[in-house]
Parts: sequence; structure tokens; C-alpha cells
Amino acid sequence: MNEPYDLTQWLQTLDPTKSPTSVADFKAKTGINLLAENGPLLGTYANTPGLSAAVTEPTVSQDALVQKFLEGRATMLGEFEQVLKDYNLDGLFFPQEYQEPGPLFGGIYANTTVSEVNLLGTPLVDLPGGYYADGAPFSVAFLGDQFSESSLLDDAFAFEQATNFRVAPTLVIVPEPDLEPTSVGLMGLMVGGLLLRRQRLRA
Repeated sequence: MNEPYDLTQWLQTLDPTKSPTSVADFKAKTGINLLAENGPLLGTYANTPGLSAAVTEPTVSQDALVQKFLEGRATMLGEFEQVLKDYNLDGLFFPQEYQEPGPLFGGIYANTTVSEVNLLGTPLVDLPGGYYADGAPFSVAFLGDQFSESSLLDDAFAFEQATNFRVAPTLVIVPEPDLEPTSVGLMGLMVGGLLLRRQRLRA
């Protein structure tokens, strides 16, 4: 709900000789409206109370909405901690998906968690949990209470050592491209810059 204000304030800290310093300036130079609904930064306005109003006044901090969010988060955290206490739990352990994900484009990600887990602000460790029949991997998560990072990492490490689900990736050496100055486009310039940087690091 306060993203428009935060973004506006951050842009103003940039060097105007090198970067856009406002949403309007960014749109003028790139054609991209950073505050557009379902654009590169914001989701559907209807999913976040007050967001549509905040977009119309991006220079105004939505303090009341931020306070309401913090109060709601505190309520959720209290309920989460009560569940842990009532059932004598150190944390929660669950798979991240309940079925195999679909294609990269047009498919689905059948996640078992919801955004409220992220809003809790408590630590979560995600790691490989096995494979589907076609070889596609899935992950599992350890979710704990506030400041439980140490025990979560211990649990995750023990799980990883006991299951050995993780398969280390294979290193593939890709030959450096033969760059011709007359045919180098934007991608070529980027790759060339990385190669030059690597050569400098070797020196």
C-alpha cells in the first residue's frame, strides 16, 4: 500500500545525470509505467486495500494503512505462535507444492503456502525435497518462530544429509563467442563487458 510513496522517495535519491528521478521521467525514457496495475512492480489494485488511492498520490505516505498492516501482521504472528505453543511445535515442515508444476508458460505452480507466510516475518528454510516421476524436482520448507534461524538451519541440514535429495549441477564450459565489432548488438556488448571484466580479474 505504500509502494508508490517508497518508490517515489527512492527515485529522488538517484543522480539525475545518470538515472530517472521520478516515475514520470522513467516512463518518458523507457515507456514503462512503474505504477501501472499488473505492471512490473504492482499487482492487482483490488488485492491491496488503499493501493489504487496511493497510486494517485505517490508523494503521500500512507501511514494509516501501514499502521493497519503492522497491526494485522502482529495478530497473524500471535496466532501462529499460539499454534506452536498449543501443539508444542518447534516449527512447521511442509512441501512447497501439492502437485507437479505445469509448463513454464501457461502452466500452474500448485503451492501449498500462501502470501500470509511471507507476511509473518519469521524465518523459513527452503531446500530440495525429492523428485516427481518425470524427474522434475520439488522443494520442502522449514518454517519457524521469530529468531529460530539456528534451529531451522540445524533441522534443514539434518534433513539434507539424511535424504541426499540434492543433485549437484553439472558444470558446462561454454566457449567464448568470437565477437565482431561490426555485428555486436546490445547482448554482444554485455557479454563483451563480462569477458573484459574476467580478463582484468585474471591479470
